[in-house]
Amino acid sequence: MITRAAWVNQQQDPEQPADKVLIVEDSKSIRGALKPELERVCGVEVLVAATYAEAVDIFKTQGSSLFLAILDLALPDAMHGEIVDYAATHEVPNVVFTSTFDASIREDILSKGSIDYIIKSSRSVEELVHIVRRLQKNRKIRALVVDDSRAARFSLQSSLALYMFQVQTAKNGQEALELLAQGKPVDLILTDHEMPGMDGVDLTAHIRKSFSKEELAIVGVTSTKDETLAAKFLKSGANDFMRKPLGREEFYCRVLNNIEGLEHLRRVKNWTDTIAESASFQRLIMESVDVGILLIDPNLHIVEAANNAAATMFGAPIEQIVGQVCHSFLCPAEYGHCPVTDLGKEVEHSERVMLRADGTRAHVLKSVKRFNMNGTEKLLETFMDISERKQAEAMRDQIERIIQHDLRAPVSSVFYTAQLLGTDDNLTKDQRQLLDALKQSANQMLETLNSSSELYKIETGQYKLKLEIFDCADIVRAMIQTLTRDSRFSGINIELLSGGLPMTPSFHYMCQGQRNFLVTAMQNLLVNALEASPPGATVTVDLLPSNKGCRIDITNNGVVPVAIRNQFFDKYVTSGKHQGTGLGTYSAKIMIKAQGGEIAMHTSDDDNKTMVTILLPS
Repeated sequence: MITRAAWVNQQQDPEQPADKVLIVEDSKSIRGALKPELERVCGVEVLVAATYAEAVDIFKTQGSSLFLAILDLALPDAMHGEIVDYAATHEVPNVVFTSTFDASIREDILSKGSIDYIIKSSRSVEELVHIVRRLQKNRKIRALVVDDSRAARFSLQSSLALYMFQVQTAKNGQEALELLAQGKPVDLILTDHEMPGMDGVDLTAHIRKSFSKEELAIVGVTSTKDETLAAKFLKSGANDFMRKPLGREEFYCRVLNNIEGLEHLRRVKNWTDTIAESASFQRLIMESVDVGILLIDPNLHIVEAANNAAATMFGAPIEQIVGQVCHSFLCPAEYGHCPVTDLGKEVEHSERVMLRADGTRAHVLKSVKRFNMNGTEKLLETFMDISERKQAEAMRDQIERIIQHDLRAPVSSVFYTAQLLGTDDNLTKDQRQLLDALKQSANQMLETLNSSSELYKIETGQYKLKLEIFDCADIVRAMIQTLTRDSRFSGINIELLSGGLPMTPSFHYMCQGQRNFLVTAMQNLLVNALEASPPGATVTVDLLPSNKGCRIDITNNGVVPVAIRNQFFDKYVTSGKHQGTGLGTYSAKIMIKAQGGEIAMHTSDDDNKTMVTILLPS
């Protein structure tokens, strides 16, 4: 009997088109995050549908060519999992994607033949991509089920085929050995114990005489209650042991653990074989890469070997590097303070200054890792010259400071001109309001320029904080009044709240910190939230009571792109903004932390919202 998984595998060749995966999901943000990741990691062609009706049209035209369907359990036009029933009826392999989950939903999903289910969370995209990639690999995994019971063979075969493994069966140990003797490749064997002629333990021992654990994995399976059976299987060479009955999820996880363990052993063996087959392999790496490489004795910190790139960066022949103490020219740590040998780090990554042979200095990005070489522990140190990058960063910072300095005069002129014009008695009410807004904007610009200068001092450790008590509510009111007049944000609402309720004009919110720092940070974060919001949306600023001091939540519609979520507050990180510098959130973080405060970002694909929280100490 040939399984669907085996048939699919037979069709795979370099000329075949990419696998097709259908995403049925009504959330635009989830589709937008999942589709490119599947295409990038799995190399698949992705089709998308936002409704049951759209999905049915795709099933009708391309259902037979689909590798997999990812199905949202609740769709706008089918709220009760009807799409799963439809996929099951048309025999399309599928994984269910759901935000609601309990025991009855699980039972219903599994009973319909779905491969698996994923509960929506911040890791959903990563988990779905992993499942698709794993199923692609499973098509090339060959499993052999050995059991004298026809019903048991069929049950295990069906379970494995559901996860797209290729499956063969044998009704006893002798037949299994004959199949292996024919040279048919097998990656995984599931064998029952109680079989006529040759039991599972004996079969395992026979197989291990010819096949190592790098070649195939063996799992013993039994329903007997013999407590010693697991030990017998494992001591005879089995990788694992299962006692029936097993739930479907546990069965697959146990099988997958053994498959991934086998894949790891094979990778290690292939790498070892490659090294063993080529005596010049290590020398080739040392001589061909542009990264400096040092081999170091971890006890004496003496350099034992170096490559040409290291010699070029050091400015001296390899012979002059070998025999030196690494601390003397590359790492400023002294004996007894090495991050790896003394402080217990397995790997250390850091920026360092290298002292060249001619006495000049170079900035390098360095990594050090322990490894075992022919039974002896060594340190492998790699480094690359980043002097040009550091010079470029220094020049960019210098240009920024010059621009900030040169901007102060014209901005001050705007402020004082507006102030002078405001003394005229002939102005209308609208004209006075415009002049007030102009003064307010110019004043905020001056505060931003001053804060930028202070930001440099903070980064370089030169700044001394000046704590004061101020009314945060007044700051936010003035800022919102200015931003609502900005034509860029004319279609976006800004709502000011206190504890989740509309803020009254008499509300005060006293905070401790440095007022101009908070003004700059809030300005950057609010502009960021407004720029990220679609037309017609609302940005909220909520001043909440907190036992830690002052808490400010800024919330907007839209999510932060997956690619920059972990680096949201890092310098020069931006996405989707043609004129964005990536400095707004970075400076906000620096200025909040300089006041002893905390800042955090939370983005939710489910709610399609992003919230930045500021905490200032009391």
